[in-house]
Amino acid sequence: MKKRAAHQPPQFSLLSESQIQDLHLGALELLRRTGIRFYHPGALEMLKAAGAFVSDGNLARFPASLVEDAIASTPSRIVMCDRDGEPQSSWRAPGSISGPAPIV
Repeated sequence: MKKRAAHQPPQFSLLSESQIQDLHLGALELLRRTGIRFYHPGALEMLKAAGAFVSDGNLARFPASLVEDAIASTPSRIVMCDRDGEPQSSWRAPGSISGPAPIV
């Protein structure tokens, strides 16, 4: 059995690389052809300025290049803080979340 560092969670995948690619391409097609309705005029203006196609008043359709550019510009790590600004948990691409359970 291969040993791993104690702080690393086990890695597993529910989908194959081919299935992930098919899902991604399907999402791009859905965003391009069907689009999403937005009900905030400011959001629609921002989307239009970024390159989305807005029609029917509030329907935004997204070219694949806009979606791919947005994905490429996301940070590889996000730190989530509490109300006092203290770091509580972090998220790292490609998808691990670490931190204490929320205090209720």
